[in-house]
Amino acid sequence: SSKDWMAAFAVVQSTISFVQGLFNFLLYVPMAQIAHSVGQGAGSREVQHRVQVALWTSVISGLVCTVFLCGSMLSAKGWICFVSTLLFDEEHHDLDFSIRSGSSCVQNFEIGVVMKVMDVEEGVQILVATYLLGRIPSIFLVFVNRVCTGILVGKQRLRLVTGVNILTNVLDVLGNAFVLLYLKTDMLQAGMATSMATLVGVLIIFPLSIQRVGTKSTSESVTAVNDSLETFSILEFWNSSKDMMIRSLLLQGAVYSLSIMASRLGSCQLSAHQVIVQLWSFISFCCDGFADVGTMIGGLLLGRSDSTELIRFTRRLCAIGLVMGMLFSTVLLIWKESIISFFVSTADPDYRGINQAFDSCWLLIAVMQPVNALVFVTDGLLFAHQAFGFIRNLMLGGVLLLFAPLLVLEHATVNTLLGIWLAKSFLSIWRLGAAVWFLNSYRKQHDVCSDRNMNLTEKSLLLDPSQTVV
Repeated sequence: SSKDWMAAFAVVQSTISFVQGLFNFLLYVPMAQIAHSVGQGAGSREVQHRVQVALWTSVISGLVCTVFLCGSMLSAKGWICFVSTLLFDEEHHDLDFSIRSGSSCVQNFEIGVVMKVMDVEEGVQILVATYLLGRIPSIFLVFVNRVCTGILVGKQRLRLVTGVNILTNVLDVLGNAFVLLYLKTDMLQAGMATSMATLVGVLIIFPLSIQRVGTKSTSESVTAVNDSLETFSILEFWNSSKDMMIRSLLLQGAVYSLSIMASRLGSCQLSAHQVIVQLWSFISFCCDGFADVGTMIGGLLLGRSDSTELIRFTRRLCAIGLVMGMLFSTVLLIWKESIISFFVSTADPDYRGINQAFDSCWLLIAVMQPVNALVFVTDGLLFAHQAFGFIRNLMLGGVLLLFAPLLVLEHATVNTLLGIWLAKSFLSIWRLGAAVWFLNSYRKQHDVCSDRNMNLTEKSLLLDPSQTVV
């Protein structure tokens, strides 16, 4: 049924998103650092060195995470059993029947820790393995795509990146629609369609990301990079990445815990939860484009030490984010039934249960979209400031002091889908409040410094407490 397919997709997608989200620094750290270097007028050798460090990190991280994700879903014996059944069983078109019907594979189909923790139903487990098998190549490819995106945005090539990513997503959607609706095949082909779309995007974006940027002087291009500069840039990258990885671990852990809690409410609740996650993510990614602009242009302005223009730019970008969030809220409130019908057929036997789950928290999701949009926009501006330590600390406080206690309280009392998303909403409000405080502090400090004719560097006083205004 569509309920089982959506539940399987929820398990795989939430797990992949969690692991890949831990490495979000592969997108934002190169983006901020390269944009800053370009703003300072740094030469191509310095920029290229940062590119190489980021690319090698993405390759190693992608390979490690691919192995980890496969092992977290099925044991090695389980994968051998599953793949052998897929290849050699004449009834492989009905793998669920084959494994349930007493074949020798039953005893060897050992699920991994993820399916145990999420308490995946037996009928969904085989769908999870089938879909993940098709998605395996995309896990590694997304790591490479993400770092290449950060590199090109840092080089101020946002339109190019936007075009490639739109092409990738369109191919993904069309590919899945073709294999599921036209060919009416199983989830293996759906996963492969996503992997093929990601491969096309990487083949386009990777060669472009390693192209050198122009230099301001001819002599600089033939001068060897100083060893201390190379060492510094590597240490700078890893120090920033460490803070961002902690931030991502907390954020993705919070989002993943929502899926774990929802999975224990039943398949109908989990299916509704996954649809909400996809809608939330879709809206976030639409606003994330403005966040990338904030990082790209904000980093450039900080590299030029142009605080006045940066403050104006911050106000304009936040206003755009607020309008976008209000627009999405209106769409969700007016076209609720039409949106739900895209994901769940009214003829599905579980439609009533899934629809009731939607009704319980739809208003909250709609009302939260302006906050959701502003969180992403302000995140991009914080990345531009390279305030990675501040971002880490605000997530530590938000998750450990607010989100986790609320989630525990919700589970011990009401234990509903609405309660789960209330905890997530309070975390978003916390993040927005902390970001607004940071950006407002930067504005006040630079207003004071401007009045006193002080020439500050690109990093605000908030990032460097040793600098004080006398």
